[in-house]
This record gives sequence, C-alpha cells and structure tokens, in this order.
Amino acid sequence: MGILGRLFSRNSEAGKPQPRDSIGGSAKAWCDSGRSKLTNGNAKGAIPDFTRAIEADPNDDYAYSARGFAYGMLGKHKLAIRDLTKAIELEPRVSLTYHWRAESRRHLRRGDLRERIDDYSKAIELDPGLAEAYLWRGWTYSLRGLALGIESDFRRALSDCEKFLELAPDHPNAAECREKMAVLKAKLGESTP
Repeated sequence: MGILGRLFSRNSEAGKPQPRDSIGGSAKAWCDSGRSKLTNGNAKGAIPDFTRAIEADPNDDYAYSARGFAYGMLGKHKLAIRDLTKAIELEPRVSLTYHWRAESRRHLRRGDLRERIDDYSKAIELDPGLAEAYLWRGWTYSLRGLALGIESDFRRALSDCEKFLELAPDHPNAAECREKMAVLKAKLGESTP
C-alpha cells in the first residue's frame, strides 16, 4: 500500500457519531472530501476541507495529519510541521505522521538533523516496513556523518540503505541508494561487491 493509501485507510469510523462544524458538516465528511481531492492531485483544494474537519472536531488527528501532508505537497513545510506536530500530540501511534514531519524538515533543509532522525526512527518503530523512512533516515545519517565526521553515522546510513533495498529493491531511488552505499563503503574502507 502506498503512502496515500495508508493515509486513506486511517479514516474509517463509519457508524460513529461525528462532531459537526458550524454549517452541519461532519469531520468525517470533510475528511472524505479532502481525501478525494488529494487522490486527484488537488492538495490546495483539500486544505479547506481538512480545515473544516478540524473546526468540526479539533481533536481529529487524522484531519491534522492529512492537512499537514497536503501542506507538504504544496511546499508549505512550516505549516506542514505545525499540523503534523499537532496530529502527533493527539495520536502518537501513526507512523506516517512522523515520516511526513521528517520529510518536511528535510525539505526545509535546516534545523537539527537529530529531529529528522528521531522522526524517521519513530516512524520505523511504528511501521518497520516503511521503506522510505529507512532511505531518508540513512541519508540523514550520512549528512550528519559528513558534517560532524561521525563514523558510526556512516555505518547507520549503510545499514538503513541496505534495509531500504531489502524492502523496496525496485523503488525509483534504489539505484541512487546503491551508489550512496558504494560511497559509504569507500569512506569506511570496505570493499563493494
């Protein structure tokens, strides 16, 4: 199941009474509308729907997570981080929320690399099959290893790249990951097969 599929499978509380916004729309109905727009590539159009869902139910972690994802798709990473952080406060057991927050931090290209590593690590803890989290955590370890000269980070990066390739050998980033592994092995003085 892809990233969007995982997002969409989370919002299934049929039959449960739903909080309503000021014009009578339920949080679930607004989330369903936003999800439909995201599926069709309309992140900008989805954001007002997720906002309405939040107005209807300010404790709806799904609405915050989905709106954060949509903001990230639009390159509005500060807003994405804000919403994803709120979603984590409301429901700390959703791997993708941590993954997306780490992705927004990565796209901002600033801040503490430790925060990114922590988010990717939590995503992996919650979903050990989330291949992209291994890929990007590995690359973040590699960056930190280069910046601070930490050899153990190169080893962690190598391990994460290997796990990523085990989980997703045909992923579009697999070839680049293999190249990075060769560079990491050279830095560590290891031979490449």
